[in-house]
Amino acid sequence: MRRAASGFMRTPLGIGVVVAALLLAWRCITLGAADLLVASDPNAATGWRAAHPAAQYEVAQADFLAHRDSDALVHARLAIAGDPLDGRGYRIAAAVAERAGNRAYARELFELAVRRAPRDLPTRIKLAEYAFKAGERERALHEVDMLLRIQPELDPDVLPRLVRLSEDPVAIDPIVRLLLNHPAWRNGFLSLLAGNARDPNAAGRIFSRLASEDSLSPNETDSRRNLQRRIDDQSHGGTPATRFDGAAAGAAWYALMDWNSMDSTAYMQSEDAFDSIGTP
Repeated sequence: MRRAASGFMRTPLGIGVVVAALLLAWRCITLGAADLLVASDPNAATGWRAAHPAAQYEVAQADFLAHRDSDALVHARLAIAGDPLDGRGYRIAAAVAERAGNRAYARELFELAVRRAPRDLPTRIKLAEYAFKAGERERALHEVDMLLRIQPELDPDVLPRLVRLSEDPVAIDPIVRLLLNHPAWRNGFLSLLAGNARDPNAAGRIFSRLASEDSLSPNETDSRRNLQRRIDDQSHGGTPATRFDGAAAGAAWYALMDWNSMDSTAYMQSEDAFDSIGTP
């Protein structure tokens, strides 16, 4: 039996089997080494495995932050080639295009990125920014809704901005449509709206729409009562409502995404790009 095996190993087929086994073992070794190095030293990871998509993405991001845009684009394309279903490579390519001034093409790439990676928060932020600047309120609010669904920890930073936006009459319809879907942040938003809206009467219109087209939970009913007390207080000489200011409302749309003047560099710095989010 041993002689037969030894004889087989000397045949072309046997040699081929040995070579294939060695190549497979080397492939496993290089892949394992690259996986271990991705987070700490992505450049070294690509040395072990040039086609490692996660390592190529990390290198592309580092190049982008260092303003080495040509290199960033090369590595982003390698990341895409290695894993076409990971949208982060498209996001890097989009950011490079945006920095070059090609915003239309950049938005196309951001749209492609979010289809590949729908939970990628930096991409959602950029798409919301593009939509707000284009006056696409419904699309912008959809992206904000997705941000809050993906990372509920953003509620304390985002909901006060949504309260400000609710003062814009044009914003009421898209906000109500979002609330009718019963997102997890609905109760928190309505509580904040009742207590902090600068125009209680405008806030009252949102509650009225929800009450007529849907129903209010017990907590939301309490919020509505609190709001009604504010409205009654104003009617009896209390603090007057802040009148709607179109210019201020326009600024509020931009303020929603003006998180410490988050620019292309700031949002690219990490996957959790929200540690330093400010409040209005």
